[in-house]
Amino acid sequence: MVRPATCLEDVVKWTLGEGKLLRLRDLIPGFCQRLQEAGVPVRRCSLHMRQLHPQFYTRGFFWCQGEAQAKETPREHGIEKSPIFLDSPLRIVYENHRDVRRRLLDPATPRDFPILQELEELGITDYLVKWLPFRGGNEQAITLATDHPEGFSDRHLKMLDTALPAFAAIAELVNLERMSRVLLQTYVGRSTGDRVNAGEVKRGDVSRLRAVLLYSDLRGFTQLSETHSGEAVIELLNQYFETVSEPFTDAGGEILKFIGDAMLAILPVNGNGGGAIKEACETALAAAADAVESLARLNGERRETGKPAINAGLALHVGEVLYGNIGTRDRLDFTVIGHAVNLVSRIEHFCAEVGHSMVLSADFVRTAEIPARSLGKHPLKGFAAPQEIFVPV
Repeated sequence: MVRPATCLEDVVKWTLGEGKLLRLRDLIPGFCQRLQEAGVPVRRCSLHMRQLHPQFYTRGFFWCQGEAQAKETPREHGIEKSPIFLDSPLRIVYENHRDVRRRLLDPATPRDFPILQELEELGITDYLVKWLPFRGGNEQAITLATDHPEGFSDRHLKMLDTALPAFAAIAELVNLERMSRVLLQTYVGRSTGDRVNAGEVKRGDVSRLRAVLLYSDLRGFTQLSETHSGEAVIELLNQYFETVSEPFTDAGGEILKFIGDAMLAILPVNGNGGGAIKEACETALAAAADAVESLARLNGERRETGKPAINAGLALHVGEVLYGNIGTRDRLDFTVIGHAVNLVSRIEHFCAEVGHSMVLSADFVRTAEIPARSLGKHPLKGFAAPQEIFVPV
């Protein structure tokens, strides 16, 4: 059991010790509880931190007295242009790096932010928004509110000024750890990012992996690039990649890389034996079928707005790959290589030749034990023997 904080030193000591082991949703209530024990009457607190994230502009954490955890509310990009931000004291703190204080117990205090009315109705008497200088230089802020009849005293403010640098240091540390994990997952994939983050960073560190491989490629992309604006092409690529990949990643697959207008993804086989491989094939096939249907719906919407259709092919294969770090001493790629990767990328081109959205390798059909129509055996570049190719029926 943690000893109650009897003084400011106890607050700082707890923050730098036990606090650094906590998630932000637990750190915030723990910090506020110890401020209260030391005599600072904090009743509400929120932490707002800018993010390096493809979707979110900030992460916000909100806590009220009596709550065991702070509630996390991410805000998407664009929030910085909305009234909810422009009319907020956070904008003043972010832009000017200066604190905002409103003593609501004083009738003469301006009610110049919409949130102040909400706080006053809740009985808040004093409201602080303080800039937290992080090492990275990003805009960060913390809000602290009290319902004490006399608000925050000068002694309270001095205690906060002393305790907050320790809190800011730990909050930044925890936030940077999460951001680094998210960035790795964003750029190299969820499980791959976790493996890199766990220490698999040495060149040549590879492992053998059984997996279903999906390869998808756009058709007619060169012509599209020459006849449409760059912005339209980027929009098309983003819609294509998201539509094709989402069913596969929802099923447990992972995108390994985007190669121009193509995509390579894997669905690892979980477990040993034929049953596990067959289950992985069935899961991948259902996800690929969903992707084809989703792409057809998307094309209907695009045609209604006068946009070109997205024509793409998908190929599925199952086999063993080498999975790990490959590259130069100072530039690595965590990827898969092997016979299976070469095969799935070669057979995808038959989608265009046969006018079908999906083709399957002989190994995939045999392992999945599904009905399929053979397109015969075909010579493939880099393969000594012709390979039989199928389409689902």
